[in-house]
Amino acid sequence: MTGDGEPAEDGGLFEARALGRHDPSGFADWLSVARPGRGSGVVDFGGFCRQQFRVSVINVNTVTRPYRMTTRATAAAQTAEKILDATKHLFAENVIAEITLTDIAEHSGVTVQTILRRFGDKDGVFAEAISRLGTEILSQRGRVISVDLDGLLANLVEHYEAHGRLVLKMLAEELTTPAIQPALVFGRRYHRRWCETVFAASLKPLAGADKERRRAQLIAICDVRTWEALRIRCGLSRQQTQAALREMLEPLIKEA
Repeated sequence: MTGDGEPAEDGGLFEARALGRHDPSGFADWLSVARPGRGSGVVDFGGFCRQQFRVSVINVNTVTRPYRMTTRATAAAQTAEKILDATKHLFAENVIAEITLTDIAEHSGVTVQTILRRFGDKDGVFAEAISRLGTEILSQRGRVISVDLDGLLANLVEHYEAHGRLVLKMLAEELTTPAIQPALVFGRRYHRRWCETVFAASLKPLAGADKERRRAQLIAICDVRTWEALRIRCGLSRQQTQAALREMLEPLIKEA
């Protein structure tokens, strides 16, 4: 590659003629390069001694550019993760309406301008953070689906013990925070599909209005609001909450 970005002929080599003055110490002051033809160059030092040599030139930029791009991309991804982690942490402890971009910047160790450049605005960063949070929550719930009712309820109660309070917080802020709404819509659809999957054998013999009513009953019993009523409002233990859910579900399953 030549100095002006064009590929040199002869395997990346070109011939140059160097003409030097008696005192070459002023090289940078009067160096000029002329290229009368492709594949050769003339370096004119002003006369007196003349010599020919071959120079191999490697464009260092072509070697380092992919590395630099990868490094920048990695750094950008790490910065985004710090911002999102800080946002999720703040959301768990505060009302979204009260969280500012300055709060997020301080907790993530970046500037407000960096957040804006990456996510656009406050709604943008919260939408991304909550989307990821929702994915994390639902992935834990769907990790184990047992055909045994006790195993199924153990997994469900464990899920609510880990994430139920945060989900309830999201529901409480749904009407005032647009960034939350897509995640909650997806969560409701997921909960419906989850119930249809784990209780498929009980729903299969039913049809029409009977099936719709039974599906609604199963969805309601397994909902986070039911866990909230039993565990938080009524103060049942984790084991008693699981037992209460079983007592509500068992007649519906046996009836089918």
